[in-house]
Amino acid sequence: MLRQPSYQGALGMLAVVALASACTSRPSLEEIESESQEALVGVANTVMRDAAGNQIALVRFGQHSVGSRVQITATGLSTGIHAFHVHANNDPANGDGCVGPDFLSADGHYNPAGLTHPNHAGDMPVVFFSAGSPNFGFANFITSNFTPDEVKGRALILHALPDNCANIPARYTAAGVPGPDTVTLATGDAGGRLACGVITD
Repeated sequence: MLRQPSYQGALGMLAVVALASACTSRPSLEEIESESQEALVGVANTVMRDAAGNQIALVRFGQHSVGSRVQITATGLSTGIHAFHVHANNDPANGDGCVGPDFLSADGHYNPAGLTHPNHAGDMPVVFFSAGSPNFGFANFITSNFTPDEVKGRALILHALPDNCANIPARYTAAGVPGPDTVTLATGDAGGRLACGVITD
C-alpha cells in the first residue's frame, strides 16, 4: 500500500517549531534538544555533519502506529528554510554514506515506489533555522512514509534551499511547457547538500 507524504495526510506534521536565542555562545545540540520539546528516544538515529565535519543536527526516528515519529535538532546553517530528505544511499558506484564535500554518495531521494517529487517516501517537512547568534531549529513530526527500520542504512540530507514540492507557477516553463521540469520533479529545487548523516540503530 502506498503511503501518502507526511504533509498531505491528517497525520502529517504535528509541529515544526523554530527557536530563537539571544545567547552569544553556541549551545550544544543536546542542550537545544533538551530545552525544545520532549526528547525522543529513537530506535534509529544519526548525527548529521557538514563538509568540514562539524555536527549540524541530531535526528531520531521513533516507532509510531502509522510509521515514524521524527525529531530533528539542528544548528549552524544559514537563517531560513532548508529542505530535509531521506536519500537512498543505494548505489555503490557513487560511494557509500556521506562522502566528499557534496555528499553525492547519498544518491537521490529514497523512493522505492518510483514516484515523482513530492511523493517520494523520503520527502519530509522543511526545517526553519532562526535568526540570531547562534541560530538553530527544531522539528518534531509524524510521517506515514516509512518505518524506522525501513530507513536504516539510508542517508539524511539537509539542503541549502527550501523545497518547493514541485509546486511551480505557470510562469516557469521547461521546453516551452508550463510547470516543473525533471530536476524539480526529482529534487524540489532544494539546492546543494549542506549536511549528511547515515541512519543507524
